[in-house]
Amino acid sequence: MIQSGAESDELADELAQTRFLRVSPELRPALLLHGPTASGKSALALALARKFSGAIINADAMQVYDGLRILTNRPDPEETGLVPHFLFGHKGLREAYSVGIWLGEALGAIARSRASGHWPILVGGTGLYFLALTRGLADAPPTPSVLLSSLKAELESHGAPALHARLAEVDPAIAARICPTDHPRLLRALAVFRMTGRPLSAFWADTRPALAPDHWRGLLLRPPRAALYTKIDQRLKAMIESGALAEIAAARAAGLRYDDLAWTAHGLPWFAKFLDGEVTMEEACEKSARDTRHYAKRQFTFAAHQFADWPVLEEISKLDKLANIFSGFLEI
Repeated sequence: MIQSGAESDELADELAQTRFLRVSPELRPALLLHGPTASGKSALALALARKFSGAIINADAMQVYDGLRILTNRPDPEETGLVPHFLFGHKGLREAYSVGIWLGEALGAIARSRASGHWPILVGGTGLYFLALTRGLADAPPTPSVLLSSLKAELESHGAPALHARLAEVDPAIAARICPTDHPRLLRALAVFRMTGRPLSAFWADTRPALAPDHWRGLLLRPPRAALYTKIDQRLKAMIESGALAEIAAARAAGLRYDDLAWTAHGLPWFAKFLDGEVTMEEACEKSARDTRHYAKRQFTFAAHQFADWPVLEEISKLDKLANIFSGFLEI
């Protein structure tokens, strides 16, 4: 189903005369479109890409996985057929994925977009991806398999909240960015400290941008929280009605485990518990909505601290404000 909607299409029409969008598509700075889950960023990206010869590049850690299209709200075949899309559903469910892998793939996708005459539009809610792109990637050593196995054993015996608390003691800056349920990144941050005695945040401080400052422009979506939380509830309901439970069952049958990164997709842990008879559907929906709202709050906080100088759009319907933002992009 096309998700652009009347507001996003009207917005694209309104922007058609701004100086920024009259520049040849491949010569425009890449647009980095970030916002919390369910904020409407995908609809906006699609509307802009259709109107202004854009190519959409995924910057969401869950949408890289094949097999979870409904649960991760990944673009469907109808949408991907309208404009070029990169880095969506191209990884197997159990494949390891990291900020470093994404960064290399994203830079390649940006180059391919420009080579084909398209404006690169990167859209997603994984703030660490945009941080790596605009400030650089930490050059920390890889995690030895023995250490990773040891940390996984600790995770099994002590639980994620306890390990997250340990991380907060040694690296509060990184702990604030990582959700306790994001086991791969939690274990990675702990591993770096145990290997080197330095917090991962110290490695991040010694980085250089992967994309030059004049080669990108950022835009934050920051909708009213009450409205966002209502949309989160509506999206979860729509996911169930669209077949998310069957999707989860198929993913588990294909071997997906709780310690895989894809397991952290919104709703998956609690709906898996429902399928196992551990909770009711009402409980699963309630807990999933609660966890997703908490995740959105962390996205708000992360963006406020890390992208404080990016222009902000509170509502997609604010056409005049966004037109002014795009007009100002050439003067930044």
